[in-house]
Amino acid sequence: MAVLPFQLALVAAALVGPAPWLPEAGTDCGVGHAPGNVISHRVVEGDRLAAVMRDAGLPAEETARLARAMRPYLKLSNLSIGDRIDLARTEDGRLLWFRHRHDLMDAVCARRTLRDQLVATRGPLEAKTALARVQVQQDGTLSEALVAAGEDPRLAVMVQEIMPSTAEAGKAQVTLVVERRAVEGELLDYGRVFAVERKVDDAVERAFHYVGRGGGSGYYDETGAPMRSTRLRSPVSGAHMTSGYGVRKHPIKRRRRMHKGIDFGADRGTPVLAAADGVVTTAAWKGQLGRMVALAHEGGLTTHYGHLSAFALNMRPGRKVRQGQTIGYVGSTGLSSGAHLHFETLVKGRHMDPAQLLAAPAPALPEAEEAAYQEHVRELLALLYPAPPPQDA
Repeated sequence: MAVLPFQLALVAAALVGPAPWLPEAGTDCGVGHAPGNVISHRVVEGDRLAAVMRDAGLPAEETARLARAMRPYLKLSNLSIGDRIDLARTEDGRLLWFRHRHDLMDAVCARRTLRDQLVATRGPLEAKTALARVQVQQDGTLSEALVAAGEDPRLAVMVQEIMPSTAEAGKAQVTLVVERRAVEGELLDYGRVFAVERKVDDAVERAFHYVGRGGGSGYYDETGAPMRSTRLRSPVSGAHMTSGYGVRKHPIKRRRRMHKGIDFGADRGTPVLAAADGVVTTAAWKGQLGRMVALAHEGGLTTHYGHLSAFALNMRPGRKVRQGQTIGYVGSTGLSSGAHLHFETLVKGRHMDPAQLLAAPAPALPEAEEAAYQEHVRELLALLYPAPPPQDA
């Protein structure tokens, strides 16, 4: 039997939908009270903390105490549209705990202690991973079909990199087995896509992810032939990745925060190359990213190249660039601890792990592994099409 990633061993338990947002007791500011005690609010334009707290039934004195407790981490007078606020209070109007989330991974919390004080902390929230089976009936683009099914358009880009035919518009049935990472039931991002199937009338195309005995991995069709390589190329020739995507301790700020891209180690002045054909949308100084180039590509994909020492000649918004064309040079501008390239990929404004799109072509499958691969395929097919539950007699 093929050795599968641990997620695939949890077949029955892992194929689940998103969990309710309420986490277990004792985690993240003590959120674990009965849902009736929790008040949640999504910040809209014009919101002020005092009004939010008043609407939640809390007096002005509690709002002032909360603002003082949170001051080292967050200025509550500067709420941003889309921020999430969760809180719980007692029947007599005392705040039990309060949590502010600017994004899914970063939370500032305050909770009441036994000494009747509000104490604030800041830290990342726990992301939980589960396998999901997704099936859509495509009538236009795959992105439209996935969004209509409640998924994120980033998933369409991942699938199209694995199976380029899914980029074609038209009628098709597409079925996937994919890792979902969620924070309290809200989708954070996707992990590995383990299997893809596309049906158009009687024609069926499938791709499966496989890790060989030697550690090499990639996507193969049912016969074991490697799938076509992805369309993105590395933005720095020959460079190695020095920091991955996800929560990490920032090398300068020394606190854990979301790293929304990947870093490539390279000497100052090394050419930075366009990862794909596109159009320049930004070539300017962008705060902590320093000198940054942004390129727009087909399918709602955008790539960012940060900490550049200089831009290539005539890099300006509106200019078309070819894959592999020099767009700038490695540097250490902005908030940076040394020369490197910070590379981000976004789909319709939402970040995703660039490493998922930069994977090398799958190596040829050794003849000695063909039997193991076919067993692996059978197990993935069982996830694509799980057996229906037995009927009651």
